Amino acid sequence: MLILDDWGLNNFTTAESREILEVIEERNQIGSTIIVGQLPIEHWAKMLPNPTITDATLDRIIYDSYKFNIAGDSIRKYRSNISQDK
Repeated sequence: MLILDDWGLNNFTTAESREILEVIEERNQIGSTIIVGQLPIEHWAKMLPNPTITDATLDRIIYDSYKFNIAGDSIRKYRSNISQDK
C-alpha cells in the first residue's frame, strides 16, 4: 500500500509530474494507493503543469477509486493542550 499524504500542498514540477505518473501507472490495478489531502479533486489538475501528463495521471487515479469527503474540525484541535475557551 502506498499512502500519499498532504496531497496538493504544492504544485508539482514537470519532472515530479512524470514521476507521479510512473508510480501511479505501475500501481494501477495492482496495488492500493491512498491519497489524503485538503485540496478538492476538481482542483488537482492545477497542480500538474503538463496537460497530457495531468490527464493520464488523473485518469488512473480518479475513475477507479473510492472518494471520501470528511467534514468537521481537525482532530488535532481536540487533542490540543491549548484551551479552546480563548
